[in-house]
Amino acid sequence: MVQIELEKEYFFKVTLIIWKFYDLGLQLTLPEVREYLQNEGSLKIYDNYRFEFEDVKTGSKVNQPLKWISSESQNYAPICFKLEGSNRFICNTNPEIVGKIRLEGHIHYGSVLAIHCELIFDAYHRIEEFIEISQPQNIIIESTGNSLAEKFIEVRENILAILKKTNYSAKTKSESSLEPWHHTWIIWDAKPDFNREDYRFIEDSIGRNAKFSIALTFRTDKWKELDPKAYRDQINLKNLSPYRDEFVMLTHAGNVIIPGPGLSDPNSMKNLLIDTLFAPEVGNVQRFLILMYMDKILKIDDKFDKLFLETSNKEIGLPETERVEILERELNKVILELNKNIIISKIPRLLFTSTFKTNLFNEMIEKLDGFKFSKQIDDIITKIKDVSGKSLISKEIPSKIVLDEKRGVKIFMSYATVDEEIYKISKMAEELEKLDYIEDVMYWQEDMKDNIIKYMNENLGECDTFILFCSPNAIKSKPVEKEWTAADASGIPIIPVFVKTEHIPTLLKSRLGVEFNTFDFQKNIENLHDLIIKKCENNLL
Repeated sequence: MVQIELEKEYFFKVTLIIWKFYDLGLQLTLPEVREYLQNEGSLKIYDNYRFEFEDVKTGSKVNQPLKWISSESQNYAPICFKLEGSNRFICNTNPEIVGKIRLEGHIHYGSVLAIHCELIFDAYHRIEEFIEISQPQNIIIESTGNSLAEKFIEVRENILAILKKTNYSAKTKSESSLEPWHHTWIIWDAKPDFNREDYRFIEDSIGRNAKFSIALTFRTDKWKELDPKAYRDQINLKNLSPYRDEFVMLTHAGNVIIPGPGLSDPNSMKNLLIDTLFAPEVGNVQRFLILMYMDKILKIDDKFDKLFLETSNKEIGLPETERVEILERELNKVILELNKNIIISKIPRLLFTSTFKTNLFNEMIEKLDGFKFSKQIDDIITKIKDVSGKSLISKEIPSKIVLDEKRGVKIFMSYATVDEEIYKISKMAEELEKLDYIEDVMYWQEDMKDNIIKYMNENLGECDTFILFCSPNAIKSKPVEKEWTAADASGIPIIPVFVKTEHIPTLLKSRLGVEFNTFDFQKNIENLHDLIIKKCENNLL
């Protein structure tokens, strides 16, 4: 007689972390808001982003704070605060699913409020039961009887009410109604057995229980029909944990973390469990900002389509020309806001404390970016140029927005003193000031009456763009470093000028710059002038 082995039924001990994101619509600087909230006193402010959990095996409590290492982190680290005391939750559709609930608020750069909710389940449950309660309308807060979705709206309104007691000005708020949720599941244990390797992807092989990990990210009963290998290959899933028996999987729908001694050791130099929570939250904040602005950009794109359709069979007259110009300005304002708020390349380097964390963040951005953002922008700009070149050229309407000659660009040039002759700094400043739209070119050697720190404090804030002349000498120069980091922190556009790309500071390698031609000085002036105007034209409307 052949004995058939029945598939085991598994029960899991998990924590579910839910993030909900809102645009606060206020012009905020994080250090200023942090100080205000500490003085205002309504909220308990934490020093650090942190995560507290109980070791399933020992019962001991572990508190993992994020270890900041950057002096600039105070400008970009989220403001974290506790929301009310401990509470409990119950599942609206299954009263046996209960546990503790803990709420935190995190105000991020870009005026984004992330509400961080932890559901700590009392008992072990099947995957189907966890999927059932992952719907926010099914999570009921025991003390009030309201759903988690209602609680989040209440929290948002309370935070806005506190912030609006001050004079923070409103920022241009996206018309988008996006208020996304994101889920992260932490699997602590399983019954009848728990071998972590069974739940992860190991190169070409897949653990026998990896389907459960995928199921949690899916949050629907469709996971039963899924081919784990085909799904992994289709969306390029992989284990991001550096440890052999642990698992970190990030997807656009949700994340799964299976920690062990490596990830959850609070005494390790790098607290990697907190990294795996913080990196995806920051990644989702950036994605939220991108999606909001992309939504606005696509609406502008739709306006262009309608305009072109209306004017395709007749010569474009002045009213239509004005409409195109208005749309151009609207698009440029969106791009300007986007460049100001989306600092993907900056945040991980300023905040993250390990290579693993930075890689994790990059993975998150890649997986969450369901479209090519730059491609969308390029398509719209190409459309503008096409209609400008073909239909509006006779009206002498340029493809770019016309700059206001009454208000010129102020430029701050930063360089190592020993490089003055190499880059011909004084001659370059003189030639630039002769060109259209350039009002003033400031550089310290010209105005040596002050010390460099005083000079920087008085003049840096006045400039519209910052030119950094890169070299081995500039890399070693502390004054140069102070100048460009201050400009970067202030959101001033930076243009690297370089002979070799390896001389550009790591944080600025993604910035559009000018390669210095030692044989054609005039070409350097032209290229630099073009790039200055391109970066500053939005500020000059």
